[in-house]
Amino acid sequence: MDNGIKLKQALDVSKVLSEGAEFHVDKEFLGDYYGEELFFDGDYSSADEDEESSTQQTTPWSGSFDELRKKMQPISQLIYKRITKEGSGKCQSNNIRVTIEYNAFQEHELRPFDSTKLRKVPCRFILGAGDVLPGLDQAVQTMLVGEEAEFLISYKLLYGEVGCPPRIKPKADGLFVIKLISFVDLEANVACASEPDHAERQSYATAKETVAEIRKVAKESFQRGMITNAIEKYKAAVNILHKCQLKNDAEQKEQKETLTALYTSLAVCYNRKLQPKAACNAVNEIRRLCDINHNAKVLYQEGKALIELGDYDRAQVRLKRAEQLMPGDENIKATLKALHIKYEKYHQEEKSIWTRAIGMAAKKQEQSVDELKSFTDAIRGTINMFIGDASCTTLPLPGHLSEQEIRILHELADEFNLKLTAHLNHNKKQYTFTK
Repeated sequence: MDNGIKLKQALDVSKVLSEGAEFHVDKEFLGDYYGEELFFDGDYSSADEDEESSTQQTTPWSGSFDELRKKMQPISQLIYKRITKEGSGKCQSNNIRVTIEYNAFQEHELRPFDSTKLRKVPCRFILGAGDVLPGLDQAVQTMLVGEEAEFLISYKLLYGEVGCPPRIKPKADGLFVIKLISFVDLEANVACASEPDHAERQSYATAKETVAEIRKVAKESFQRGMITNAIEKYKAAVNILHKCQLKNDAEQKEQKETLTALYTSLAVCYNRKLQPKAACNAVNEIRRLCDINHNAKVLYQEGKALIELGDYDRAQVRLKRAEQLMPGDENIKATLKALHIKYEKYHQEEKSIWTRAIGMAAKKQEQSVDELKSFTDAIRGTINMFIGDASCTTLPLPGHLSEQEIRILHELADEFNLKLTAHLNHNKKQYTFTK
């Protein structure tokens, strides 16, 4: 089943029926992954096989399904099977990623109601993950690689009693003609990454194929919102590539390009999980491989992470450079705009804190009890605004704080269950609150 593309806004059905609708695709969703792949699937069949398959788009059985069922072997009470070409290997199970071709027919109908061959795109899915119709999933689990078979599947495992009018009739059983092209054992691939001795013995050619399959699964997980699973897959792919044997400079060059893409994908995932430090670590790994000042996508991801960390100056530098490389990118422009709003907001809050807490006196004097109370009240008010802003995770604080003011910050951090951290920014100590 093909993965859909997310829309920016939901559709109002009543308006669609009366006025129509204009679709706006979430470009960041595509931008994070579109065009990323460095490995490509090979051809699955020869030219002769393609020509032969084009003539097989009509039903192989013109009689009733009751008659066909008598010529098949029962897999269960709801699925019957007839093998037309033997395969090899082992039967499939859950957590296996399969690639299949199929035509699906209703009873007494000549043309298929669903066909990967007509779409000219194989169907890829993970067994047991609920990505396809239950009947199709269960049928493929009985097949071997290279096997071709016909399955008569009950409507109970397809479209149910209602069907899908007008194309699928109510209570419509289906005849599926399926070819299992290939499969990948995802657990075995990840296991390879966790076994150093095995990984070290892998040639680059073998590692390349394994990584290509893992990346496909990772992208599918990301598109389905399973970000943690995607991160695990990408990390497994990175581990395999780092430990494979390289024969020449060409393999080393391709390995670096692929590692760059994998670490970029990890940065995307970490930013989606609001883990900016992990995203920055992924970008630092890319710095070991190439000059990121010529990679707008990496600069963009680092800029987003630095915003979450409250490092607005460095974030602006990264995003401005990304904008120079891709001046028309809407995501970069939107992020720069959001950065400007946050920067101005906290700049005003910083100014307000100083104005309200210690005044604008030119001469430095020992802080009175009233001044410390004013400072405490000002910080507490800013914290309440910070906690109420769900889009912010870090609150920068003014510099040049006295020991008494720093002690107050620690007390407020405990009171509001926040984390108070200090770091050097342009050789000046900068304090921040983090949720």
